[in-house]
Amino acid sequence: MLSRRAALVLLATGCLAPAPVAAQRDKPVHLGILSMTSGLDSVPLRTLKQRLAALGYVEGRTLTLDFLGGDGRVDQLPDLAARLVARRPAIILAFGGVEPVFAVRNATSTTPIVFTIATDPVADGLVASLARPGGNVTGVSSLNAELDAKRLELIKEVLPAVKRVAVLVNATDRTAAVAWKRAETAARMLGLQLEDIEVRTPVEIDAAIGRARTSAEAALLLGTPFFYPHLQRVGALAVKHRLPLIAPWRELPAAGGLMSYGTNVREMFHRAADMADRILKGARPADMPVEQPTTFELVINAKAAEALGVKLHPALLTRADTVLR
Repeated sequence: MLSRRAALVLLATGCLAPAPVAAQRDKPVHLGILSMTSGLDSVPLRTLKQRLAALGYVEGRTLTLDFLGGDGRVDQLPDLAARLVARRPAIILAFGGVEPVFAVRNATSTTPIVFTIATDPVADGLVASLARPGGNVTGVSSLNAELDAKRLELIKEVLPAVKRVAVLVNATDRTAAVAWKRAETAARMLGLQLEDIEVRTPVEIDAAIGRARTSAEAALLLGTPFFYPHLQRVGALAVKHRLPLIAPWRELPAAGGLMSYGTNVREMFHRAADMADRILKGARPADMPVEQPTTFELVINAKAAEALGVKLHPALLTRADTVLR
């Protein structure tokens, strides 16, 4: 089972920023992490640790990680960010959506911040430009939230007769409204009718998947980060309800969902660790362009398609980066 990893490209060099951080080898490097969720054993956090270890930062020896998670609650983030900044980490990594990044940026204008987000950081107001972020903030953007139109095209390609698609939306995400409008525009061009299903908390996911199956012929997880920590559960529910489902993340078809199209999350967090390493060695965040993907991966679960009675065209399987059988 082969996969072509999403390639990320560095854009250009930038402008001046707060003073660089010099790594102190005589004591462990102190890194802060602010996440929307409290997943201490999440794929992003494990990936981050593995990459940092490969770069020589071993937790408990040369690295101290200070993790605070918002448990999915946006209202908790400002206080958590203030607490994290007060502990004076060398760098703060923020992930799980734009809200943790805004919370940390509002709490400090000097501590370097490295983000991993699914949206456009310029449109979101996080940086001045991709090539010249400015200030103390830079990072990696997957652009996953920009690709919902392509995911709807894939649904139409796999299910040509489909008319109604349920779109699962986390209403608390400030980027969801823009993502929904983009999806609506694409749906009109494809002759699809979208069913908006709001999910505000993880507890509501089960009922939302059931509702999606009764109100539509297929479903899309909107490309915002809320659903990522719950993909194992979402995939199992898609199997249970026999729901053709597409998501931005390959973990969805791995958990039984039909397919995914987007950036490899593990690669994103590898790049975030690399950026943190460069800052620790003296680079300035404002001189470090925001990194974005140039390719995206299509993952198809052929076994799920067979169970759903979906016939996959050989050309689509040829285009796929990974076919799970």
